[in-house]
Amino acid sequence: MIKKILVSFVVASSFVGSVSLAHDTMQPRVICSTDPNYNSVAKVIRAVSKTGVTDEQTRKIAEGIVEYQGISDKLQETAIFPIDSFVDGEFNEKKYIDATKEKFTEMLAAKATLYKYVFSILNKEQREKFKVEYIKQR
Repeated sequence: MIKKILVSFVVASSFVGSVSLAHDTMQPRVICSTDPNYNSVAKVIRAVSKTGVTDEQTRKIAEGIVEYQGISDKLQETAIFPIDSFVDGEFNEKKYIDATKEKFTEMLAAKATLYKYVFSILNKEQREKFKVEYIKQR
C-alpha cells in the first residue's frame, strides 16, 4: 500500500505542478531524512497507507502533499536571518523572535492545512485508522 501511495505521489507530482497554485515549478521529489518535510509527509503517507484508501483518494492525497511541499518550499525560500535584529552594535532579541515566530506560524498553518485536507478525503473509519497510525509514529 505504501508503494502504491508513493507511486501515486510521484505521478501526481509530475502532473499537479502545472495546475498547482502553490508553486510554479513543481518537480517530483524523493522523500528522505534530509528533506525538512520528511516527518510530516512521510508520517502522512505511512498513516494513510494503513487506512485502505481507494485509488481516487490516493491520487487526491498525493496532490495535497505536492501542494503542501510547494507552500513549504516557498516559505523556506523566503526564510532569511532577520538581519535587522542587529542594530547599532546590539542584538534586538524581540525583533529576532518576532521574525522567527512568523515563519514558524506560517509553516504550522501549512501543515494544519495538509492534515485538514487529508481528513476531508478520508471517511470516518479511515480517519480513525489514520489517527491511530499517525500517533504510533511519534
